[in-house]
Amino acid sequence: MPNFAMTENTHRYAKKFSGLGYNQLGNTELLTNKAGFGGYRIHISVEEHRAALEHALCTGINLIDTSSNYANGGSEELIGAVIKNLVKEKKIEREEIIIVSKAGYLQAQNYQLSQELKQQGKPFPELVEYANGLEHCIHPDFISDQLTRSLNRLQLKTIDFYLLHNPEYYLLWAHKQGMDLARAQDEYYRRIEQAFMHLEIEAQNGRIKYYGISSNTFPISSKRYDFTSMERVWEIAERISPKHKFRMVQMPMNLLENGAATEKNLSGDISSLEYARSKDLAVLVNRPLNAFVNNKMKRLVSLVIKDKFIPGILHQKFMRIKELETEFTAKVLPALKTEAETQKNLSGYFSSGHYIEENIKKLGPYWQWIENQARSFTEQISYAVQLVNEIPDKTRETIDWLNRYVAHFNELLGYLTLYFGQESANEGKNILQKIKGDLPLAQNFVSLQDAALGSLFNTQGISSTLIGMRAVDYVNNVLHILASQADGAEKKNSL
Repeated sequence: MPNFAMTENTHRYAKKFSGLGYNQLGNTELLTNKAGFGGYRIHISVEEHRAALEHALCTGINLIDTSSNYANGGSEELIGAVIKNLVKEKKIEREEIIIVSKAGYLQAQNYQLSQELKQQGKPFPELVEYANGLEHCIHPDFISDQLTRSLNRLQLKTIDFYLLHNPEYYLLWAHKQGMDLARAQDEYYRRIEQAFMHLEIEAQNGRIKYYGISSNTFPISSKRYDFTSMERVWEIAERISPKHKFRMVQMPMNLLENGAATEKNLSGDISSLEYARSKDLAVLVNRPLNAFVNNKMKRLVSLVIKDKFIPGILHQKFMRIKELETEFTAKVLPALKTEAETQKNLSGYFSSGHYIEENIKKLGPYWQWIENQARSFTEQISYAVQLVNEIPDKTRETIDWLNRYVAHFNELLGYLTLYFGQESANEGKNILQKIKGDLPLAQNFVSLQDAALGSLFNTQGISSTLIGMRAVDYVNNVLHILASQADGAEKKNSL
């Protein structure tokens, strides 16, 4: 497979899909679609993810962002397999596609590797042991190891952009240790400089074309302990070489977290986005639809609820399930012929209705509920039913109670989904209404996701916005927004 993305090829690709809108990646002269394919939650084992990525690459999206720790390497494996197949079928050219990957995290298989190396007495140097199951490292030895693994999984000779992935974990760790801020910062930027020097060598050797940093703390207040100064990072690259390959930064930005553009945290009272523009750095934006406000995630998507939620009905469903759980404790459980430990476990499982009612505010919002909580409760009850079914000599009353409980519990979960959905739908309407009041550009947007993505597509200085597109429908929705934006701009320019 050819080595890397090339200027002529990306320009030809952009011309082929000219109705979608493309930007130059800093001073590299490569052209990228305004929307990038975010590889955070894709995996080679999921056919839906494969279909979505193939569709995106064949319909105008030519930048893919991934990392060595995404899906425990499964994200890179999928990307490598899809690109190889599409190139073989002559549907795309490798030189048209811009690949971004990252290194820094030690989780899952990387974490296990780290523990094995420690046991052998040769751990990765300068390892940040942040938490059980989570370590971080940007030492050259680790970067070299991870780059080799990424290239193999991606089936590439060269990665176009290779980024240090959230290096601020060192500062977060240092803060927990009570380290003096000045001392922590000196060490932090020393480690970044050491990493940059190694990445320059990797670029010379052709394993990467350019490098950069992905950091959640570029856009935050400079007074924060874990703040990463884009200015200091740039100065490090300039010290290393006037021809350095530091060409990309990545940071979060969305309608509710706009510090990248508004937080004046650098010399000259300018923001990180302004600074990146002044240095002609490529800027990737992540988390466009997931905003963190007061440590809570808000999904910037308009949710359409077809059924009407009635509070009284939810109350009735809670009352019914709690009656059944009381009946279980009083009548069903004492009649079960099983050991005490199993009875204790069953007592816990079959009090889920009580637990949900008492903790309902902690189980939302909607997206958290459907992706995690609802599935968790379903699995718990399924396991509890299996335990009861394995108990011999059950009475007919026990079987009848079990059937009634499962039916009513499923009804409760369904109505809770409506409850959380209605909350999120109302919140989305309020946010969209406020955005339309604040941003004239947003007046024509019909949904919150249109406003969230459209505003970023129109923000100067952003090269590409990374979006999770794990299904073909998601890809088509993004393409529709891109086409609408490009069409609107064309009409405006023709007036």
